[in-house]
Amino acid sequence: MLEKYIRRVYKPFHNRYYTRKIATSRIISSYSKELELKYPDPRDQHDTIEDQIKAIGLRILEILSKLTDALDISFALAYGTMLGAVRHKGFIPWDDDIDIFMTRRDFNVLLKNCSDIPESLLLVPMDVGFFKVMDRSSIISKDQKRGVAVDVFIIEDHRNDQLSFYNVHTLRNLFFHRRDYTPLKSTPFEQLELKIPSNSDWILSELYGDYMKLPPKDQQVSHHSDFNKVQIANFGEYLVNKNNLGN
Repeated sequence: MLEKYIRRVYKPFHNRYYTRKIATSRIISSYSKELELKYPDPRDQHDTIEDQIKAIGLRILEILSKLTDALDISFALAYGTMLGAVRHKGFIPWDDDIDIFMTRRDFNVLLKNCSDIPESLLLVPMDVGFFKVMDRSSIISKDQKRGVAVDVFIIEDHRNDQLSFYNVHTLRNLFFHRRDYTPLKSTPFEQLELKIPSNSDWILSELYGDYMKLPPKDQQVSHHSDFNKVQIANFGEYLVNKNNLGN
């Protein structure tokens, strides 16, 4: 598949470029310190690894919500997080992953202001149009490199009010009209009030088919974490090696 080949060839250049760009901008600002204090880490308030992972992820999401509001930009819940918001008003019960969409324009604003991201978090390029905002005091990926994170998927802007994002399920770009994305609409997600695309029904149907139907019991498991290998350290005890994050 040509599109997949181009992405694979371009990926190392993409990740090196953004790693350098983030590193040169990563001087912790006073606002980042304010966010760190305003949203204290909640991991010690939970007994199970599953609840700790969800709590850490929600903290990242809450910080991003506050930061993007301050920068006058926005994000929308994506993939299974959007599905969880619509179907469960929060996490899919057996999942702990958090995904969001950001337009390229809004992401560039966040990138320019990444010094406002608290020191306890990292902005990490993962693939073409795919970044993570990652907790530094945990390791949850099966390759033992990455911490709890909010996955950021970039929406590209095209002519004639067409938008697209790379559908990780089909490995093809999914194109749709701007009116299917904006204006974003509010929805509850756990204890937060967040945004989803205006035509979430169409996008979720494209991604999952009959998305309101629960999968069989044997498929109701997390596909992102190996709970036998998860490490949750004390807040501020950094486990993530910034030099070992490449895919």
